[in-house]
Amino acid sequence: PRRKPPKHRHATPSGPWPFLDLDDKVDPNQLTSPPPQPKFDEDEETENGYGPVFDSRPYWSHYPQSQFANWTQWQQHKSGIARVINRRLPLPEHCRIFELDIASDGIFRSENVRSEQGDHVVKSGRVGSRESPPNARIKAFFVDNLSGPVLQMLGTKFHIEPFFFSSSLNSIPSRYQEQVRPGKGDHITLTLSFIRTLPSPPTAPPTPITSYTDSVINEDTLHMLQSSILMQAPIIDVEAPLVLTSNPNKLLVLDLLSLHVIRRNTIISYHLPSTPPFNTTSASTLHKRLLAAGRSVYWSHIFQSTVPSGDPTFVTLSLLWYPLYAWDEVLDSLLGEVAFLVHEDAHDQTHVLTHQLHVIRAHLLHYESLLDDFRKTVEFLLKTVNPGLTGPSESETYERLLNKECTNLLNEIDRLEMTRSMLDHRLGNVMELASGALAFSSVNIEDSRRMKNLAEVSVRDSAVMKQISYLTMIFLPASFVAAIFGMNVIEINPDSYGTLPHYLAAAIPLTSLTVWVMM
Repeated sequence: PRRKPPKHRHATPSGPWPFLDLDDKVDPNQLTSPPPQPKFDEDEETENGYGPVFDSRPYWSHYPQSQFANWTQWQQHKSGIARVINRRLPLPEHCRIFELDIASDGIFRSENVRSEQGDHVVKSGRVGSRESPPNARIKAFFVDNLSGPVLQMLGTKFHIEPFFFSSSLNSIPSRYQEQVRPGKGDHITLTLSFIRTLPSPPTAPPTPITSYTDSVINEDTLHMLQSSILMQAPIIDVEAPLVLTSNPNKLLVLDLLSLHVIRRNTIISYHLPSTPPFNTTSASTLHKRLLAAGRSVYWSHIFQSTVPSGDPTFVTLSLLWYPLYAWDEVLDSLLGEVAFLVHEDAHDQTHVLTHQLHVIRAHLLHYESLLDDFRKTVEFLLKTVNPGLTGPSESETYERLLNKECTNLLNEIDRLEMTRSMLDHRLGNVMELASGALAFSSVNIEDSRRMKNLAEVSVRDSAVMKQISYLTMIFLPASFVAAIFGMNVIEINPDSYGTLPHYLAAAIPLTSLTVWVMM
């Protein structure tokens, strides 16, 4: 899959004109009456209680404009939210919601990793209809193939800023805090792009020419462009999958981690619709990973001390290790790729290999910005303290533990960045050598071309001289005879005084002198 370039200006609520570019007109109706202030999510204090009002479809069917009036229909359409809400054609797979409960003792519970179908959610009018354990303190929802009704129900129930859905649908990196309520909690959104390895489809050609793929917009996936690796063109596109020359069966593709955290008791994870064979991280995968983290001895101690307060910050922090694992696997693959290209380039300096060096380096430069976003996300989580923590001792212990775990993650990101920087410098050295070799080869080619021209001129001159020699040889006997008959010696011309011995006495010494001088 190839993504559209993210529109960072529409990433957070800080931007006062969501999905209104400078050339777009502001809706006059929006200016006539100021929008009402959205209410805080007070209903969440009743442990996911819905109440009779929420069960009625009209209550949630007008989201997001019912709660965020500045999101007009035009803005919803441009952000992709309206396409999800108004979708008529079903996705290849139904919307599914995987739920997970974390009890006050830090134990993770999920009923055999089952999922809730989106159509069942719509019919029941409730998100998370499964009964939670009485001592459940944190609830996590992992949503696959998000449908319109489920989007509206989640947004209405948890009072979610539409920016979470628009950033997720368009893969826009974002991190922001909202609905801050001292002594109660807040909402934070973390949307993070990262790179992961995927097996290459058997039809993909193992060509190192480019990482660019032509593409066609798919209305169902919204944020993606369908992959067409089979139609590659010689242009570098860092948003497209990267085919490894050293291992054509492996691709490096963009993936997304999108979390909306209600720091009282809830985590919502959005997952991109997968386009086989390029399967991105599914809700089921991350759901199982979080369950496995709950079985970790190290993290169990952390959850036991932090979950009773209902704060899901450390659960969120454990999920951030998923992109770190993915990054580490990617850089392992790139280490092998760079070593392979360096070895091949040393033996066979071709334009194809040289271009692949440029492709890898362009992707490494792009990865620098993605790793920087990763770092900023962890730092944001570290600096954005939960306002729901009131007690000084509780807050001090919390901050100390949060600082420790965020530092561990930041140290790993530093290691990844050092590896990426090392690969970038190594490629730079190889490219300089390759450029010098190409320049030297160009000089040799030019010299060879000039020598070829000189040789051609020499051949032409030699042919002319050969023709002259032939003519000379033809007339030489006659000229020799004519010279003899023209001698003024008494043997030929009786009236002369010279003799043949006189001629020989003069010719032989002169010839000998000439031969000696030439030697």
